[in-house]
Amino acid sequence: MRKIIILLGVSILIVSFLFFIGAKKKAVEEAVSVEEEQVELVWWWWGEQDEPGLEKWVKETVEMYEAEHPNIKIKTVLQPTDELIPAFQAAAQSRSGPDIQFFWAGTVTMEPAFNGYLAPISDYWSPEEIKMLAFPEEVTWNGKVWAVSFYTTICPMVYNKEIFAEAGLDPENPPKTWDEFLDACAKIKKAGYVPFAIGASGGFGFSWLQIFAGMHLDSPAEILKVWVGQDDFTDLKYSDWFYKIQELVDKGYINEDAHTLNLWTANEEYFGGGKAATALLPSGTARLINEEILVGKVGIMNPPIFGDGKLAGMNNIWRKNIGITEWSPHKEIAADFLKFTISEDRARAMYDICNVYSGSKYFNPAVVKDDMGKKFYKELNKSFSALTDAFDPMFITYESIQPAGQNILAGEWSAKEAAEFVEKQAQQWRETNPEFVKAYSEWLKSYE
Repeated sequence: MRKIIILLGVSILIVSFLFFIGAKKKAVEEAVSVEEEQVELVWWWWGEQDEPGLEKWVKETVEMYEAEHPNIKIKTVLQPTDELIPAFQAAAQSRSGPDIQFFWAGTVTMEPAFNGYLAPISDYWSPEEIKMLAFPEEVTWNGKVWAVSFYTTICPMVYNKEIFAEAGLDPENPPKTWDEFLDACAKIKKAGYVPFAIGASGGFGFSWLQIFAGMHLDSPAEILKVWVGQDDFTDLKYSDWFYKIQELVDKGYINEDAHTLNLWTANEEYFGGGKAATALLPSGTARLINEEILVGKVGIMNPPIFGDGKLAGMNNIWRKNIGITEWSPHKEIAADFLKFTISEDRARAMYDICNVYSGSKYFNPAVVKDDMGKKFYKELNKSFSALTDAFDPMFITYESIQPAGQNILAGEWSAKEAAEFVEKQAQQWRETNPEFVKAYSEWLKSYE
């Protein structure tokens, strides 16, 4: 009997050992098969409308990653400006489409997070890796980081030095205050030029004029107090910039067709064409115009100050983000690819190829050698967290501020009427979107 028990024990040990070996072999085989599995990631992105050269960088980056991971293919799909958001919203409803999605700054990234359309980057990256992102606070909510900084668009006010000189202005000392700017505009108009050019067809370009919206604010997140109902947009603290834009329109200091031209056409025809003295240009476009069209004539200035907030005089800086969709079956692989996009090599390549600053702290500013590049990098560090429109709910942006701005530029509404319209729209948004109001309130708390 004892022998039988011993033999039975030995048999159990042998079977267990064989089972262990078999299970281990199976696990190894599965790991190998996963490693060799052919995977396709689909990346929807915007293109290079504001930063010429990005398409080349994306193509090179994808090819390099694919070379390192032969079983992974990344399909990039360009989205037109007016289709970027609607296409993603449709994809989110059907839980199909991209694995990786491009987003504009702030709420355009965060509302999909609020809706459960994104997988948090911080679920796949270590805290040390998250720290290498530029300004992750903007995309942090509920203790998680929801997107990766793809690149940063520096969009300052620029001016034509030759026109300034012809109008009797100092081309090396642009106006610093609003009153100085109005005086300069009068001289520029008298000299036969458009003082300030903008294009806002469809409303899009008017958002760029929020470069003036932070004059009375200490933090861009302060505007959230209006949207969640703690403050009123008609207060000049928030709407004074409407009145300043109306002043430019009334005095004829903005091109008369601002409400009918799109932003890119206005910049090309007016500023690039040497017809306008000042404009708002992304750094890549400004460089291109300075190097190939208005050679050496483009200067960089800060928005003229009319308030005493900490954001007064800061230029527009936009994060352009990329995130992982909640429905992607390859989240870990997508997260690994996103790490690659912000690596030191890719950050340097982004600057070398298109003079654009990566949203990565791996970027070494020592590679910036030219004067214009140094000025842009200085603005980047000075103004990075200044953009108020990054905190406007998408409904407010597209159904409130942009149409209000269109009517100001067209001379059909006064600034007062426009501000009252925005406040009314904000009240409507709060009543119909209580869950969003709650999410925005929680987001605001992280800045208080």
